[in-house]
Amino acid sequence: MENTDQNVRILDMSSNIQAELLANRVLPNSVAFERRTNTFTLSNIPPALLKDHKTSVWAKLVVEKGTLTFTEIANSEHDQDLSRTLNEEDTQVISPEVLHFVTLEPEVSFHIEFYK
Repeated sequence: MENTDQNVRILDMSSNIQAELLANRVLPNSVAFERRTNTFTLSNIPPALLKDHKTSVWAKLVVEKGTLTFTEIANSEHDQDLSRTLNEEDTQVISPEVLHFVTLEPEVSFHIEFYK
């Protein structure tokens, strides 16, 4: 494929759509807050969060400072992974049983809330 301005615009639109799909996810009304993790940074993040993993309950990732990228792994070969960059005070709802991982920028801090 030739690298033209139009191709770049299509890729940008695709990224924006992915981010919007993730940003619009909300917790179901039927769940209640259960607990939250300590604050994570580059120096104390559990290595498992940087690899494909999933939760058994609903969760919400809350960025306290800095920037990270949340990526949700496609559940079939016909789907695409979804990624979204989150900045300070952004949140990301995470569905149960969906593979995902985070990529951290140097000065990020965040925590995760769990809901049942």
